[in-house]
Amino acid sequence: MRISRALTANWMVVVVIACLAVLGCSDKDKPILGPSTIVLRLSPQWGALDRPAVDFDHAKHTDALGPKSCVSCHTQDSAGVMKYAWAATAASAKEAMNTFHDGCLNCHQDRASKKQKTGPVACGSCHAHAPGTSQEQAHLRFDQSLHHRHEKAEDGKCETCHHVWDKAQGKFLPKKGEESACADCHGAKDEGRVLSLQHASHDRCVQCHLQREEKQQPTGPTLCVGCHDAESIAAIKRVDPVPRLMRGQPNHTWIHADGATAAYVPFDHAQHEAATSRCSSCHHKTMRACKDCHTLTPTSEGGYVSLERAYHEPSSTFSCVGCHKKETQRPGCVGCHQTIPGEPREASCTTCHAGPTTKAMKADLPEPTLATANLEDLPPTSAAFPATLRLEYFPGGDYGPADLPHKRIVEHLDREVRKDKMATRFHGTMETLCAGCHHHSPVGVQPPKCVSCHPADADLSRDRPGLKVALHRQCILCHQPMGIKAGCVDCHAENKEQKP
Repeated sequence: MRISRALTANWMVVVVIACLAVLGCSDKDKPILGPSTIVLRLSPQWGALDRPAVDFDHAKHTDALGPKSCVSCHTQDSAGVMKYAWAATAASAKEAMNTFHDGCLNCHQDRASKKQKTGPVACGSCHAHAPGTSQEQAHLRFDQSLHHRHEKAEDGKCETCHHVWDKAQGKFLPKKGEESACADCHGAKDEGRVLSLQHASHDRCVQCHLQREEKQQPTGPTLCVGCHDAESIAAIKRVDPVPRLMRGQPNHTWIHADGATAAYVPFDHAQHEAATSRCSSCHHKTMRACKDCHTLTPTSEGGYVSLERAYHEPSSTFSCVGCHKKETQRPGCVGCHQTIPGEPREASCTTCHAGPTTKAMKADLPEPTLATANLEDLPPTSAAFPATLRLEYFPGGDYGPADLPHKRIVEHLDREVRKDKMATRFHGTMETLCAGCHHHSPVGVQPPKCVSCHPADADLSRDRPGLKVALHRQCILCHQPMGIKAGCVDCHAENKEQKP
């Protein structure tokens, strides 16, 4: 009997898969919700739903209800502040459910009695959220450009948005110089008086926009698409360049931690501000210095990430190394950098750790600055720096030898490096460019020919590819991410004598 049931189950799986294949079901066939649709569910703390969730089209409701659409659904407190979260204070599943049903059904029935355009009243007409449904909803990034526009609109009054809870006075108060990112206090869910980031941003932002709209002042979006539609976000006017936002930060500073053995790092804070779109690119949620949370020994406050890893972790976009590595994925850089290990080489340490090694030595130095990096000119064509190289190690094949435009390749890489201050600093000398292809040769030493390390016939006892594989892997894997043609005849002429 057990065998019979198992076979039956297996056949059912096969039949379902076959039906899906015949019907052509795929991710493309799954329903996609627009940016104005809100999926209404009860809190997970009350268990599984008896019916599917509700796909609530916010845009349809605002269009149908007109200028007073907000107050038709959302309540206001005594101060006139609108509350956007529905059923947020419900003590049970039944209370939350009744809140939705009373609000929605009463409105639908009232409009129907007045012969107005209205919504459904049958359970299944609303509770129709399909499994596997996805949503095309972008998320607005509050970057430096957008921050400046708000700062200008509010005449520099930071307290319009930034506040901290004062226990003594029992209210929110501004604290100059302690402004932080919203996410520093507002998390993923409501906790007592502290709203979730989602509820706080909708309460504060939408309310302010509506108030400015009523006063006929320039304002921001009040509908979902304004902040959650990719095209609408792209159309927002940008400030360029963005005036520097001052919050007591230095122009330049020394990066070092007591007990660390590496040399001080002269850090240009102002330059990094201009290179990033928002402060949280480095500072996470708070505006505190890295060493305030990340210490030499990992602690819970720093997420168990040590200060050394906070600066050097290549997989993190918050770290110095990780952010710099992200820049190497640009088309002009990725060809060489994709084969370089994630961890920086020791030779590059002094590029950043270029300051004094002790606090006493630092005391005698002026404000920390990095010396201007200048690249030397490329050398003239010579036997050591040839214009072209003929690669003809495999006679008698379908294709002839390849003429490698050696000098032209180096000149192209040199131009890409000179376009960027960071690339100029880290490459330093021309020999660094050579290391992109001559990957295991010491910098500053004339590299040997490829065949010196990669024999024509691969030696299986050595952990090195044969010459043909090494050349094609090095060239093609560089060409492809840089958008350079990498077909056989793009480098080789066909050897027609070998064709039948």
